[in-house]
Amino acid sequence: MSTPLRIVRAQVPQVDLIADWETWQYAQSLSGRTVNERVGAVRRWAEYAGNVPELLQHRQIVEWLANDQWAVSTRHSYYLSLAAWFRWLTLMGHRADIPDGQGGQAAPPPVGAAPH
Repeated sequence: MSTPLRIVRAQVPQVDLIADWETWQYAQSLSGRTVNERVGAVRRWAEYAGNVPELLQHRQIVEWLANDQWAVSTRHSYYLSLAAWFRWLTLMGHRADIPDGQGGQAAPPPVGAAPH
């Protein structure tokens, strides 16, 4: 009697996707300031959520952006950084979805919009 095959996932070294994204942005000729702000926002978000940023979901984006201590411009900047991050993840094949586009838009009003 033969033993059934058991599929075991190979241990793949953890890849720092943020570092890859950072390099990719420089290759796209983005300014150092833009790259640093985007990377910083994604790292802060991952730290807040307690997970690697490529695994985070829509609800975690909304919860983080709901911080009422931020100016509208800060919230908008963070949203744009996260949107760029998830677009890159899907472009590179690391995710099949863009969670900021599911279940309603998590983006704040444009900078300069009157508060409710």
